[in-house]
Amino acid sequence: MVSKVAICNLALANIGSTASIQDLDSENSTEAFYARQHYDVSRQAVLVDFDWGFTTKIDALALSGDATVPSDWTYAYAYPSDCLRARDIYDSDTSNNPLKFSIGINKTLDTKLIFTDQASAYLRYTANIENTTLFSPAFITALSWRLSLDISPALHGDPEITSNAQQMYRFMVGRAATVDANEGQAAEPREADWITGR
Repeated sequence: MVSKVAICNLALANIGSTASIQDLDSENSTEAFYARQHYDVSRQAVLVDFDWGFTTKIDALALSGDATVPSDWTYAYAYPSDCLRARDIYDSDTSNNPLKFSIGINKTLDTKLIFTDQASAYLRYTANIENTTLFSPAFITALSWRLSLDISPALHGDPEITSNAQQMYRFMVGRAATVDANEGQAAEPREADWITGR
């Protein structure tokens, strides 16, 4: 298992730091301070930047009780608390084509909502995964480079090191598209009803 501390130490090594963190929560070193400050934001940014297989969650949505539904939609659902990015809306059969939806906000401007025309809607979304045991190797590498990018200006102030971290992060996310895709098998594309009905 790769821990948060190990990921932070990878990030430091990526930018040529010889220091290492022993305890992310209590250590007072400069490296630990900036790693602690940026870790969660960096992790969430990487989760959102690519549709990682291990972050995909499908859940039934709950109708919102305090929403004014815009005239171009029929239903308003509560945005799941662990959702980082809403990907697709389905009916109860998630093998069907995804349905249209939009993101909005409630009357008191403090809660995100999902608007759609689907009754009993299901959402496929990127969940806010914190458990490092679920992270794929490709994700760990990408996260280490994203964290390098975020902490580099404060630790080094060298634009070249920061630029290199940015390029490596982009490369690792791009590479993940191939690696992650090989972990599952894509569903067969569905034929249109007018084809199957012939």
